[in-house]
Amino acid sequence: MSENTTNDSSLRNLGRIGARGMVVHSGRAAEGRYGYYPDNEEETWHSKAVDLETYAEKHKLDPTVVKTLVSYGVPVTVVPGKSRRAEKHTILVNLDAFRGLKADRKGARRADESPMGEMPEQFDGLLIQEDEKYYALAPTDFHPLEPEDAGEAQVLVRRGALAAAIPNNDLPIGTNCVLVNLTQLLPQ
Repeated sequence: MSENTTNDSSLRNLGRIGARGMVVHSGRAAEGRYGYYPDNEEETWHSKAVDLETYAEKHKLDPTVVKTLVSYGVPVTVVPGKSRRAEKHTILVNLDAFRGLKADRKGARRADESPMGEMPEQFDGLLIQEDEKYYALAPTDFHPLEPEDAGEAQVLVRRGALAAAIPNNDLPIGTNCVLVNLTQLLPQ
């Protein structure tokens, strides 16, 4: 496959993510892996609604702790498990804490179906909270995103950001998303 074909295929993913799509990073800042789950008209994490109590029971979390973190306006955190020696960790993404992040699925396209691939062993998934509703993304839900296509997300990862909302801009290029840096949240 020619380099241009690869780049053309990878660049198509940028328009599919959406400003509220989830992008995760894992590994070294300069050489890590990126994955995304879109929020667009055809595929959205809103389709993965969960009941907090049921999710918490299955993943050994205290739902009261989750609600407290949300009420304090914590944007992103590793949710403490009921066991201090938990092997897997859920990351809470509280979209209500990201100022100016609004629903905008217009123009975003459907994502490729291939999974991201290798995720950190201790990553159990994202628990997304918005408007008192919860949504869950498992590690296998994420699609691969080439590091050179990660754009603004890659810059923020190199600068050590834990999480960031990267809004749409006037130029039809860039990685508009909610970034979650697993490397910073789940150090090896």
